[in-house]
Amino acid sequence: MMVISDGIYRYNRFRILLFLVIFLLCFVVAVFIVMGMKRQGSVSKQEMAGEADLGIGGFSFFQTEEGRVQWEIKARKAEVFGGKHTLLLRDIRATFLTPGGFTVRLEGEAGSINTETRDFVLQQETDSLRVTLSNGITILTKRLNWSNSKNEISTEDPVRVQGSGLEIEGRGLIAGFPSQEIRILHDVKVVMLPYASVHP
Repeated sequence: MMVISDGIYRYNRFRILLFLVIFLLCFVVAVFIVMGMKRQGSVSKQEMAGEADLGIGGFSFFQTEEGRVQWEIKARKAEVFGGKHTLLLRDIRATFLTPGGFTVRLEGEAGSINTETRDFVLQQETDSLRVTLSNGITILTKRLNWSNSKNEISTEDPVRVQGSGLEIEGRGLIAGFPSQEIRILHDVKVVMLPYASVHP
């Protein structure tokens, strides 16, 4: 009887140990998945493994086509990570210029740019990031992505679009240039602005 009881005890202990190992593995996998989702698109310095190759003050980066400047980014500070083709930027101003004279200006506290694809991300760490269009429209959000191949800015964050006496709120936005088409993707709400805020 003692041998049987000891065998049952060892069997139950093995089952408990096996269950704990499986549970721990599932937990670790779940943590890696969640961390991967949170890290996607981040512009923090911690995502760059190691120190920057070079720090630049008064940084400027631009793209031209047929001798004409399409867009330009200026930053108070840039850190260069050559192995990752990435620049981390602080205190940024970006300007887009179209052949017809339409301009778009963006301001953000932090951002990053891929020097190969020329895609970049801008974000605001305190209040809202501001996008000012020359037709009088203003876009407010916390984060914007520029796709150089698509010539469009986009975000998945809450947005406010102000202009012509209206404020349109929603979540997610795509704006194309030079088409000037702006689409708010979800939860759209239109608010009439007070006359005083339109004509101060």
